[in-house]
Formats: sequence, structure tokens, C-alpha cells
Amino acid sequence: TTKKEEPSESVKDEGPISINDADEAVINKEILLNQLRETKNATLYIDNFSYNEEGDYTVYTLKGLISDKDINRRYNDFFTLREILAKRWPGIYIPGIPPKKLFGKNDRTTINLRNRTLNKFLGKISNIVHFNESEELKIFLNPNLADTEVARTLSNLQNYQNQNILNNYEKYFSEYMQSQNEFNDNIYQQFCTYLESWLKLIRTYKDKMYTFAEEKACYTHNTKDVLDSLENYEKKTLIEYVNGNTEFLIFFNLLHSKLTEKKIFYRRDMINTFAIFYEWMEEKELDLTAMLNCLSSYSHLKKKYQKINNDIIAKQNKKSDLEQGKKSIFEKVLGKSSADLMLKNASELNELLGEAQILEKICTFIEKKFSVEIYPFVDDLKASFYDMIQKFNEAQKNNAEVNKELWEQVKI
Repeated sequence: TTKKEEPSESVKDEGPISINDADEAVINKEILLNQLRETKNATLYIDNFSYNEEGDYTVYTLKGLISDKDINRRYNDFFTLREILAKRWPGIYIPGIPPKKLFGKNDRTTINLRNRTLNKFLGKISNIVHFNESEELKIFLNPNLADTEVARTLSNLQNYQNQNILNNYEKYFSEYMQSQNEFNDNIYQQFCTYLESWLKLIRTYKDKMYTFAEEKACYTHNTKDVLDSLENYEKKTLIEYVNGNTEFLIFFNLLHSKLTEKKIFYRRDMINTFAIFYEWMEEKELDLTAMLNCLSSYSHLKKKYQKINNDIIAKQNKKSDLEQGKKSIFEKVLGKSSADLMLKNASELNELLGEAQILEKICTFIEKKFSVEIYPFVDDLKASFYDMIQKFNEAQKNNAEVNKELWEQVKI
């Protein structure tokens, strides 16, 4: 059974935490859940999460229109689902999730990243028709499967043959075949280079932003501690002013309750802008890596197709040799007849031709799909970056205003 308790009670206090920078376990969890629910997808979303101390893992409770029951899943279930989708849908973009971690999987930064990205992963794939209707997602969402059985059941799925892949692509991607956009090796290389340059930039600045986010979290935490200390001091000395003028009290003044109220909400209003930027870069790093992996799987299929074509040429040359009565030394020693060799060669050649035809069609579907989707992907990448910069600026201004308003309440 799953022992439910606040995850932060068992996590390490490391790294830039949530954008509200709260230390208390209850507040930290409630803030994150509110964020998840604010951005929840009606089809499928994370509604809650709890830490299983005995098993040392986090359980995520899923809800949404796609299922009328609550479904509990572990991170390993998400990871296995994505891994199986990548194998059975090669060349098709699958939203990224954080990689597995041998150490630090329960530290605060990792838990927050997993919650945000897993929630977005669910929202995206549940609204993509070919994933929504897939056997893989149906297994993942099967309410009769316990969270300890999902990963094994997914891993036991039979590997698709290329014909199975083609059948799916013909079913779901036929509309892309009408596209007049071009996708060739040159565009492929340019797109890969562009994504790699972005990925390098984001990883560089993510490391730098981590330090700023950590320092900002420490600054906000220390500011609250200072206010708490001053407030506690004046609470203790208040008795000395009972018969006097309490206006001499600066930070804690019962006649000026707005200051106390503002102090209480100070940390909630003061946004860790660097942590927001850091979180954005974490998620974009996953998106870019996922797209590069998608392109890599397409490249693997193309190489496999080219290899089969080379094998076809070799079989065709073999056929010509056999028709001319030529045999290898090995075939002569074994005493194989030309008729048997020609029959075997013809069978292998037909099999290769059929496989090449299937792979060619699969690659064509992927290329047509890429030709439609890569430019919106690039546009969205740039637009989200500019949007992030704008939000960063607005948050910085808001912080200054909150700080100003707080200290303007102080009467000296």
C-alpha cells in the first residue's frame, strides 16, 4: 500500500525550488498542485502526488476525461511509456520527459521538474490522436493495472514489424502526403544543426541561471527571516509600550495591520524570476532533445533502407552470376545445385524488395510530416523564448513594486 505524506518531508533541500520559493512542505506541495491544476488538460492531467517511503518513489494520481477513474502511476511508468512509443513510432515527435537519475531523484528540484514536465507530457499525448488511440497509452491508463505492473506490461509488448508501423502511418498520417513542402538531406542537416546550437546555448545558460536562482531563493528566504526576527522582537517588547504610543514600533504595529498582512504574503508575491527562467530552460532542453532523438530515429530508418538497397543490388548480381553458371567456392564444396541457389536467392531478393518498399513508404510519411511540422516547431521555439524574456522583465518589475510597497508601510 502507498503511504501518503508530503514529499518534501523526505526530499533534500537542494537547488532552485518552486517559483514561489517556499520552504514549508505543505505550502510547497500546495503551490505545485495549484500550478498543475491551473494548467491542467481536461483530457488527462496530474491531480495529486505522494511519496512512498517504503518503496522510495513518488506516486502520481491522474485524472481527466480520458478515464473515469483515478489512476496511480510511478515515474518509471512514464519513462517506459515514452521509451516504447519511441520504438513503435519511429520518426514521430514524442514530448520529452526528464531522464532517469541514479542519485538525487527525491531532491526538490527533480520532483518539481518531473511534476511540471510529466503533466505537460500527459496533456500533449492525450490530445494527439495517434497516441490517444494507441495500444501503448491504453495499457498505461488501464485502471486494472497496478503501478507496479505497468512498466512490465508495456515492456512485454511485441515489437512492431515495419509493416505494422506502415499500417499505423497510413491510418493516421495520410493527410501529410498532400503536402508540397520539401524535406531533404540538406534541410535535415540544417534543422539538426539549428537545434543543436539552441541546445548548446540553453545548457550553457541553464548552468549560469541555476546559480542566480539559488542565490535569489536564499535572498528571499533570508529577507523573510529578517522580517520574522524583527516582528518577533517587537512582539516581545510590545508589553513595554502597552501604556505608551505603539506607533514607535516599526515592523510590527497593531495599528498598521496592512504591514503584517503584506509581510505574510511577501514570499508568495515575490517571484523568483531566475527560477522561472531556469525552469523554462529545463523544459526546452527536454523538447529539443526529444526532437533531435526523433530526427535520429528517422536517420536510422534511412540508413537501414539504404543498406537493404545495397543488399538488393548484391542479390541481383548474385542472380546474374547464377544464371551464368557461376558459384562461390563455398557453394561448390557444399554441392549446391544452381536451381536451388537461384530459388533461395530469388526468395531472399523478393523479401528484401518487399522490406525496402515498406521502409521507403515509412520514410516518405515521416518526411512529409516533417516538412509540415519543423517550421512551426522553430517558430514556437523562438516565440516562447521572446515570451519568456517578456515575462522575466514583467516579473522583475513586479518584484520591485512588491518590495517598494512592503517597505512603504513602515513608519519611522
